[in-house]
Amino acid sequence: MNKAEKLWSWIILIVLIIFSLVWGAYKGWTGERADVDASCAVLEEALETRAEVASNILTVAKRHLPEDNALMQRLAAEKITLASRTLSLAEKSAGNQSLETDARALLTQLRQIDSVTRDERDMMYAEKLLPQMLDTSYEYVREAENAYLSYAEDYNQRFDRYFFSSFIARFIGVDHAEAYASDASAT
Repeated sequence: MNKAEKLWSWIILIVLIIFSLVWGAYKGWTGERADVDASCAVLEEALETRAEVASNILTVAKRHLPEDNALMQRLAAEKITLASRTLSLAEKSAGNQSLETDARALLTQLRQIDSVTRDERDMMYAEKLLPQMLDTSYEYVREAENAYLSYAEDYNQRFDRYFFSSFIARFIGVDHAEAYASDASAT
């Protein structure tokens, strides 16, 4: 084997090693990121369920309250926030927390209105069905938040710990998971 063949052999070996490192980092990080993204999709679905519950509350409220009611307007805005595909998870988390407070306040307000107390169907909604839906969707979101936070925090910690492979992953478009500010981490 002459010098040129040896040089080419070394170059090919180095290229194969670099390719293996890049391919391994890419496959490893994209696989782990897929788990994070799957839990994010569940969280997004849970938040959309909360938006649907807000719609149901607003449907009953519109039958008994004026359109300029402040709680109704805020709840309508929060519903849009949770259903948005363009807002960050942090913005949706804030919207979800506000929705919880405003939805409960609106339900309390509805239960005190004479026209609701006289309407058996709407009173059943205001006293039982809508609060149950709100509680169920709240728990659904909490579980999805906890799962997402667990996946994302674990992923981000490993991403920071393994500098070389995460550097390669960043170079090819894989990065940290999105932060989600929630009170779920306190549970």
